[in-house]
Amino acid sequence: MNLLLFLLVASFLQENTNAENCPDGWTLLNGHCYIYADGLKHSWDEANVWCYLRGAHLVVLETEQEMIDLRDMIVSEGIWLGCTDKQTESTWLCYNETLSDAIRWGTPPTNDTLHRDNCLIVRINNVLEDISCLSVRHFVCEAEPNELVSTSDVSTNCPPGWVRFNDTCYVMPTDRLHWELAELYCQSFGGNLLVFDTEEEVRAVNDSFDVADMWIGCSNREMDGTHYVCRWTNMTILPGWDEPPEDSVLGCTSFDNMLRAKTRLCSRKKTFICEAKLDKLTVDRFNNCPPGWVISNDKCYYYSLSKHNWQDAQAYCQKAVSDLVVFETAEERDVIRNLFQNRDVWIGCDNRDVTNQWTCYGTTTPYLDFGSSEPPVISSDSCLVMGVSGTFQEEDCTSALFNFICQMPKEQYRGCFRDHNRQSLAGYRTEFKIDNNLYDCTLACNSANYVMVGLRKSTQCNCGNEMYSFYGQLPAWECAQPCKGNIDQYCGDGSRQLVYHIDFHPDVVSREYTLSSKGKRLTDSSFLVFMTTSVTACADECTSNSRCLSFNYCSASPSPGNRPAMYTCELNYKTNLHDTVEESSQLCDFYQY
Repeated sequence: MNLLLFLLVASFLQENTNAENCPDGWTLLNGHCYIYADGLKHSWDEANVWCYLRGAHLVVLETEQEMIDLRDMIVSEGIWLGCTDKQTESTWLCYNETLSDAIRWGTPPTNDTLHRDNCLIVRINNVLEDISCLSVRHFVCEAEPNELVSTSDVSTNCPPGWVRFNDTCYVMPTDRLHWELAELYCQSFGGNLLVFDTEEEVRAVNDSFDVADMWIGCSNREMDGTHYVCRWTNMTILPGWDEPPEDSVLGCTSFDNMLRAKTRLCSRKKTFICEAKLDKLTVDRFNNCPPGWVISNDKCYYYSLSKHNWQDAQAYCQKAVSDLVVFETAEERDVIRNLFQNRDVWIGCDNRDVTNQWTCYGTTTPYLDFGSSEPPVISSDSCLVMGVSGTFQEEDCTSALFNFICQMPKEQYRGCFRDHNRQSLAGYRTEFKIDNNLYDCTLACNSANYVMVGLRKSTQCNCGNEMYSFYGQLPAWECAQPCKGNIDQYCGDGSRQLVYHIDFHPDVVSREYTLSSKGKRLTDSSFLVFMTTSVTACADECTSNSRCLSFNYCSASPSPGNRPAMYTCELNYKTNLHDTVEESSQLCDFYQY
C-alpha cells in the first residue's frame, strides 16, 4: 500500500514538474514560457507566424510586473506586442481581447489619422507606440508550457489574424507596396500573392477581406505583353475576364473597385493578400535565398516566367552567378517539378562541345530520365528539356524556346543586412553608375582578391573578406531595390546590403596599355570607381572586365595637414571626351588599351 501511494505521489510530482518546464532556450516566469528571438528582426506578421509555428504568440505584457520581469528582453528600439488596430483605427485588439482588458498599465496611441501605423511596440521606457506593421523589430514569444509544439507539429489552424479556406491561409497586410515587393513579402511566409483557382475561393476570400483595388499574383511584363502569367499557378479564375485583355501596357494585375482584373504599372503601391498552404507556412530567414528565389534542401532556385533559347537561358543564370538547374536525384527533380507547377524547362545539359555525349554543368553525377531503358539518339547541337511528366527530351539549343530554372548553393547567399557607411564589408567600394549587377560586382571583388560581395543602393558594390553585421539580418524583401544593370536582380536599398560569398576568381587577360593623355574626365554614364594602390592594380581591374576600354588612375590633392592623397582607379566603358580635370582638384593619368 505504501509503495502504491509512493508511486502515485511520484507520478503526480513528475506530471506537475513537466507541466512547468519550458524547452531549451525558453525562460519560465510565473507559469509562462518566454523566448527572445535573439538576432531575429521581423515585420509584425512574420513575427506573429514565427511564434505561432512554435505553439506560442507574440507577448502582450498584461501587467506591470510581467513587463518588469521581461525588462532584459526589451531593447531600446522596442519589441513587438501581440496587438493591432488593423480592423478599426484606435480599436486595439490583443488576440481577441481589447487593449484595455489585456494591458492594464499603459495608454494606447491614438494619433494615426492616416491609419498606416497599425501594430504596437513597447520601448524600454515603458512607452507604447504604434508603427507600420512592415517595420522590422525584435520580438518575444509567450506560451503556456503545455502549448508549445515543435515546428513540424503545428496546429491545423492558421495563425492569429489569418483566414483559412480549405488547406490555405490568407492574410491582408494594411500597408501598400508595389507589386514586386508585395510578392517578395508574401514569399517570406512560404506563400505568394493571391491568385484565385476556383469560384468558391473567390467567394470565401471576398467574404473575409475588402478585395477592391489590390494586387494579385499575375503580370504580363515578362512576356512582352502578349499574354499573362500568374506566379506559381496556372491562371484559372480572374473575375471580369472572359479572356485576358490584349493590353499594350506592360504591367501587373490588380482588381479595380468593381472586382475586375486590370493591368497597372507594377510600380504603383496597392494593398494585397498573401496566400500560403498551411503545411508550407514558414518564417526561416537564416536559411533563405536571394529575393525572388526559393529554397529547397541545400540549394536556391529561381524560376523564369519568360522563355528563351538554351544559350540565353544559361547566360541569364550566369549573370546571377548561378547555372541552369541540373538534378542529381529523382527526389530533387520531383520536388522542383512540384514547386514550379510541372512546366517544360531547360536544364543545364548539352552536347555542343562533345559529340554524342551529354555534358551537364555543375555536377559529375547528373540524374537523367529519358522515360525508357535506352537514352535517345543524340542529334547535333542539342540541349535537354525536362518535360511536364518529368522525363527529359532533346531540343534544338538555338531555335527552341522554353522557361528555365537557375540554381545556386544556398551558402552562396549570406542575407540582407542593415548597413551604414559600408560597415558590413570593409574591403573597398566600387561605384557603378548605370550597370551595377551581381556578376560585374563579383568580378570586381574577386579580381581584387575579395570573396564577400555586397550590393547596396542600386549602384554600389562593396567587397571584403569578413562580414561585420553590426545591425543584424533583415528580411530579404527589405533589400528589393532593382539593380541598375539588371532589373531582374536586386541591389539592396538605401541603408541595406545584399551580401553573397562567391569565389570563382575569373582569369585576367593581359593586355598592353599606354599613357594616352592626362586629366580627362570619365563619361559619367558609364564608369565605375574604387580605391587601389597602383597603376598596375588598376590595369588588372580593367583587364578583368571585358567592357573596360580605358582607365584613369587618379590621386586627389593632399588634404590640409598633409594627409595622404586618396588614390582611385576609374574604369571607363566609353571614350573619354569630356573636359580636362583641373589640376588643383584631382590629378589623373588616362591610359588607353
